[in-house]
Amino acid sequence: MNQSNNKAAGDWFSPVESARTSDRVAEAIRETIVDGRFLPGEILPPERVLAKKFQVTRNTVREALKKLELSRLVSIRQGSGARVLDYLANAGFEFISTMFGSRRTGQKELIADLGQARTVVGQAIYHHAIDHFDMRADKDVNAAVDDLAAEAAKSRPDVRKLQELDFEVQHRLLRGGKNRTFILLHNSIRHIYSRMANLFEPLVENPGLLVERYRRMLAELKSGNRTGARRIISEIFSEQEKAMARKK
Repeated sequence: MNQSNNKAAGDWFSPVESARTSDRVAEAIRETIVDGRFLPGEILPPERVLAKKFQVTRNTVREALKKLELSRLVSIRQGSGARVLDYLANAGFEFISTMFGSRRTGQKELIADLGQARTVVGQAIYHHAIDHFDMRADKDVNAAVDDLAAEAAKSRPDVRKLQELDFEVQHRLLRGGKNRTFILLHNSIRHIYSRMANLFEPLVENPGLLVERYRRMLAELKSGNRTGARRIISEIFSEQEKAMARKK
C-alpha cells in the first residue's frame, strides 16, 4: 500500500490566506481526495509537512483534519496519521453540500446527479406525504401556498424569495405526512439548493403555474383523491425537470 511519502513533496498544496485558515486547508485537502489524487487507504502527509506546505501552524492543520474526519473523508489514529477513506462508501448526503463548495469538483455533473436524485427521491417522499397526510395540516400548507402566490403576483417577484417559499410549501406538506426522516432529508436538500440557488432558478421560472398546481393538489387532497394529488406532484416535477434541461 502506498503510504504517500512519495507524495509529501508534491505540488498539490500551497500557502493559504490566514483569514480562513483551517477551512481553506480542509478544502484544499478535500479536493485532492475527491479528485482521486489521494486514494482510499493512503496516508496523508504528516501534520508538520502539511503545515509547511500551507504555511500555517500544526494546530490549524490538526483542526482541518478534524473537519475532514467529521465528514468521514479520513480516519485519524494517534501515531498512524490520517488515512484517506472512500467517501462514496463513508460520507453521507450532507457531503454533497461540501462538494458544491469545491473549486475543482465538476459542478455540471453534481447538478445532474442532484437533479436525478430530486426527481426519483423527491417524488417518492412527497407521494408518501400525500398518502399519509393529516388533513389537520391542510391550513398550514394553504398558508404557505398563499405566501407563494402573493410573491408570484408581484410585478417583479424576488426569485430567491420564490425559491424559499416553494421549499416552505413542500416542507409543510412533508410535516403533514409526519415522517421525520423524510423531513430531515428535505432539510438537507434545501440546504444544498440554497448554497447554489442561482443554478436552480428554473425551478421557479413559472411561479403562477406552480401556485395553480399546488392549489389543485390541495383540492384533490381535500376531496380525498390522493391519487390525483400524487399525479399533480408528478406534474410539478416534470415541469421543473424540463425547465432545468432547458437551462443546460
